[in-house]
Amino acid sequence: MAPNDTTDTSELTRWHLQVECVPYIERHQLADLARLYRLLRHISGGLHYVLGIFEQHVRAEGLKKLASLDANNALSPETYFEAMVSLHDRFTAVIREACNMDTRFVEAMDKACRLVMNSKTGGKAMSQSPELLAKFCDSCLRKSSKHGSEADVEAKLSSLVRGGGVYTIVKAA
Repeated sequence: MAPNDTTDTSELTRWHLQVECVPYIERHQLADLARLYRLLRHISGGLHYVLGIFEQHVRAEGLKKLASLDANNALSPETYFEAMVSLHDRFTAVIREACNMDTRFVEAMDKACRLVMNSKTGGKAMSQSPELLAKFCDSCLRKSSKHGSEADVEAKLSSLVRGGGVYTIVKAA
């Protein structure tokens, strides 16, 4: 809600700070985002808008990455897995650095990732998430030389099932 002449100072301050979050999130200005988080977390409802913007940004980034893979015919179980893990890890780092692992931001990120992985609006990547992950797991378990050493395979499979990992956000059939 945009301010008007009757808006009190605290509401105006909150509105201004919330508007500032958009470029901080889009440009990954973590120091500025951390300062904004510390200011808004003490205001009732101060983070509500920021959480929505963060969730939208994570979702948009994920959909853009999958669309890029799909458009370049670079979509495979391996590239899909790497894209999803990269998205999750990237924004987990943002939450860790800027928001002190605030569970509200973790939930917003997980929701956005879930929406990306279960989206039906797009190409092959978005409609075949469970199939691509199953093929990736199958190829890892066959211990093909493509995935590296046994420790590498174990690390990849662990990233699928770790808390909040990629596999936990695929919608159950």
